[in-house]
Amino acid sequence: MSCDYDTAIAQVSSPGFDLSGLVYSPEAIRVYVELQKHSLEGKNVFRRIIAEQPGRYAKGAARSALLFAGWPSKFGENDSFMDALYSNEPARQFMGETWQREEFEKHFRSEATSPLIGQGLNLLRLLYRPLLVIGWIITLAALVVGMVRRRAILLALSSIPIAYAFMHIVLVFGLDRYAFPTFPIVVANIVLVPVTLRKSRASVN
Repeated sequence: MSCDYDTAIAQVSSPGFDLSGLVYSPEAIRVYVELQKHSLEGKNVFRRIIAEQPGRYAKGAARSALLFAGWPSKFGENDSFMDALYSNEPARQFMGETWQREEFEKHFRSEATSPLIGQGLNLLRLLYRPLLVIGWIITLAALVVGMVRRRAILLALSSIPIAYAFMHIVLVFGLDRYAFPTFPIVVANIVLVPVTLRKSRASVN
């Protein structure tokens, strides 16, 4: 398995290691299959790896944090899902092998061009990552300000997405879809946090 792992690492290491981790290559799949055999002892293996390689663990956790914060990567499941959603045959992208079943194709297959609404939403994706990065910066700042000033609203707006993302970061779950539930809150914080601060200042004055 070590040869497959080295090959899989090399595939995502040029130029620079991809934040999203191993890609779906034959070598990577063989690594996944082998690791699944040890799933029941995964907790002990995970602890041992952290104890033996704390630096690598820290780098992995940092990569997951950057990926969740919207840093560009070669592969992102959120992007692949959106690509499928805005294509003219989204069902085929999601069904996988079940798409070959005649009864499924009979009831769910559809041929259509990408609708105008979908095209418009697809254009908004250009703003998606920058807003996500800005949102996380504001959310982290809101956590600090909320703790210092003891503002419950700021703590609620910031601690919920941070705690949810942190839970996956410490486990090095380097797939952006794991952090997706936090993204609406984080983007909304671009507006909510400044408005909350403004209201609190107005109440003090």
